[in-house]
Amino acid sequence: MVLSGTLREFILADVFQLLTQQKITGKLILNNGRSEGFVIFQNGLVVAAQKDDEKFLSKLYNYLISVKKLSSSKIRALFAAFEGDISGLTNEVAAMGLIPKHDLNMFAESTTMDIACSLFLWKTGTYRFNSITNVDSLVPAEISIPVENIVMEAMRRVDEWNRMLQCISEQSIFVRSQKSANDLMQEIDPLSDPDNYILMRIDGTSPVKDLLSSLCLSEYKIYESLYNLLQNKRITVLSDRISQSVQAALHKKEREHSTSRFYTLFSILTALGIILLILFMALVVFKKVIVPDTATDAHQSRIELPSALAKEKVSIAKIYYRAKYSTEPQSSEELKEFRLLSDRDLSHYLINSDSEQKK
Repeated sequence: MVLSGTLREFILADVFQLLTQQKITGKLILNNGRSEGFVIFQNGLVVAAQKDDEKFLSKLYNYLISVKKLSSSKIRALFAAFEGDISGLTNEVAAMGLIPKHDLNMFAESTTMDIACSLFLWKTGTYRFNSITNVDSLVPAEISIPVENIVMEAMRRVDEWNRMLQCISEQSIFVRSQKSANDLMQEIDPLSDPDNYILMRIDGTSPVKDLLSSLCLSEYKIYESLYNLLQNKRITVLSDRISQSVQAALHKKEREHSTSRFYTLFSILTALGIILLILFMALVVFKKVIVPDTATDAHQSRIELPSALAKEKVSIAKIYYRAKYSTEPQSSEELKEFRLLSDRDLSHYLINSDSEQKK
């Protein structure tokens, strides 16, 4: 089944209702021009959802790292082993005892519900549904959520979202109204007590967008907790002017830190370069002065033996020449008469003679 249209013509609640009535399995893709999301259906039930960077896997990763205090390298290796198999990954997380199965199911269901409900804020955009035969691998912790629950919750949240967005934005920076020792000493479970969990993460410098990317809670849960803390006067939002000053100061510090790291790295690389250059020059000198040139020696050995034989043959030829003519030969060519010497012998003899004269 292929279904497509615009949200102006057919509201999202009606699309959900149509898909659940048909008990269909597949992927509903939505795009509002700025953002994209999708919802996975299995037999008419919602089993997964994603919107831009708000993904169940990202939230699960943050939960294991920040709440369970597990090694990031260990978790990355685990996620890589189950790439494309969310169901297998969540089953393994539960089997390893990293998160109790009940808690993992509750976390997956809450996150999926929050992401799916947030898509109902889109009043314009397009949707497209593609049937998929099997989506088992895409279902986290074996969850399944009735469409009616999502539609009713989404309708309830619309007004709340509008109220929250009036006093909270991604650029907002909050400070605690009061700081107690207990807040800093105890670790809070984000699933059972999201308000206090968020309160512990308020540091007076991090904007909301940083909380959204680093924490395990969904966008809705973070905004909801911030709104509750504001209403109870436990946190205060900084004015835009102060927030901009804080961000400017942090960016300046980050740039200075980056520059400092660059110069430190440059100094280290320069020192290493100088050391390597010195070692290279020392190696060259060592090879020239101490290590014999094997190629030159081999060439010298190849020349010395034939030259010695040629010299011996020339001596014998001179004896024959003196015996026959009672005089010394005027040139080496005259010695060839006795057929003791070849042209090659004479060549080796002349080369050897020249070398000895130069010495």
